[in-house]
Amino acid sequence: YSMRQISLVVLFLFTFSSLWSQDLTSFFNDSDDFFEKYVSDGLVNYKALDKDAYYLDQLLNQASKVSLDALQGDTYKAFAINTYNLMVIKSLVDAYPTTSPMKIDGFFDKAFMSFNGEKFSLNTFEKEDIFVKAKDARLHFALVCGAMGCPKLLPNAYRPERLDQQLDSK
Repeated sequence: YSMRQISLVVLFLFTFSSLWSQDLTSFFNDSDDFFEKYVSDGLVNYKALDKDAYYLDQLLNQASKVSLDALQGDTYKAFAINTYNLMVIKSLVDAYPTTSPMKIDGFFDKAFMSFNGEKFSLNTFEKEDIFVKAKDARLHFALVCGAMGCPKLLPNAYRPERLDQQLDSK
């Protein structure tokens, strides 16, 4: 290989990595904004969100562009927790008004989120991806199910740089 070819490959990889990192940073920042706006005392303001569902759709669209296989460690865990919780919220907004996810037929089994062309249901994402890849029992207390008896939501996004502190506080 010539020095020019190697330089072009390095430049491409650096540019791709930088853009991908910016997209992920944007997702965490936008998720922070979302949770701060719609979560109070661990509960989602579904009435307000029902009128502004576009914001949630944009967040999930942003998440769907991230390659799950490319994420590792705390970055993967934080991304997966936020995305899963947003998926639950989206499912409840789509069924609004409802009193419980358990009253929605197939709530956890309907495939609707797509990553790299593969469709995921809440159950698939949780059991076949998150818990297989993350292997962290604390996630049980961070993933919400949308029912009153489930863990409370934080009023901000889970972040890789403070994930242990966030999970330990649950």
